[in-house]
Amino acid sequence: VVEGRLEGLDSSALASPRELTMSFPGRTGELLDLRELEQLVDQLSRLPSRQAQLELVPGSEVGGSRVRLKGERDKPWRVSATRNNDGDVSTGEQQMGLGLDWDSPLGLADQLNLRANRDAVTDRWRHSDSQSLFYSLP
Repeated sequence: VVEGRLEGLDSSALASPRELTMSFPGRTGELLDLRELEQLVDQLSRLPSRQAQLELVPGSEVGGSRVRLKGERDKPWRVSATRNNDGDVSTGEQQMGLGLDWDSPLGLADQLNLRANRDAVTDRWRHSDSQSLFYSLP
């Protein structure tokens, strides 16, 4: 029995070398660990602009394998505008909002979300206003 070893990760247009470093805990030359490979796919696919898949291909040495990433990559940003009647009498029934989502703004497989919401019909006594920022790293 020959234990499988990782000879390397072949980055593609799906992920930069920095994004692979942030998303994959394994190292070249170590034993192949299926959980680490699944983590790589999960970390890249958590970004809505990426749908990652991997393929194991034979390496140059006996027992060696290379990991090749495949998948789709869309534009890394999304803008949204909302209007609804989810509010309350005390906050203003009509609500509206703007949002911006940006995948990998620092090239680290990270994610940034910005949101601003407020009442659509302003009333002196009943209103609401909120802003939020969310940032995550793998």
